[in-house]
Amino acid sequence: MKIGSFFESAHILLTELVEFLYFWANNLQTTAFLLKNLGWGEHTITDWKNFLRELCVEEFLVNPQPIGGSGHNGEIDEPKFRHRKCSSGRMLSGQWVFGGIDRETKDIFMIPVQDRSAAPLVGE
Repeated sequence: MKIGSFFESAHILLTELVEFLYFWANNLQTTAFLLKNLGWGEHTITDWKNFLRELCVEEFLVNPQPIGGSGHNGEIDEPKFRHRKCSSGRMLSGQWVFGGIDRETKDIFMIPVQDRSAAPLVGE
């Protein structure tokens, strides 16, 4: 079952990974909760949480969806995503992203942008 998926290179039992995914998907993901319920080390928990976050970001960047409409409230932001380098002290380059969420449906979109000025965001 692991072959051909991101589970393939994992050195953790598949049953434990499925349990972790269940906790993560249901927002039961505090490190204290996961330490108690999985018995994994803190470093392993942090790595898997970051890995899943990166998978989600990649999915939304590759497959953006339109959101909103009449009667919908939305939020937008422009974060910068970087690769994490533990204790290196170096500033790393990253990717600026314009994204948003529909508060009612929880649909989101993310679009990578090079220029953070208004012109590319409003289609000028």
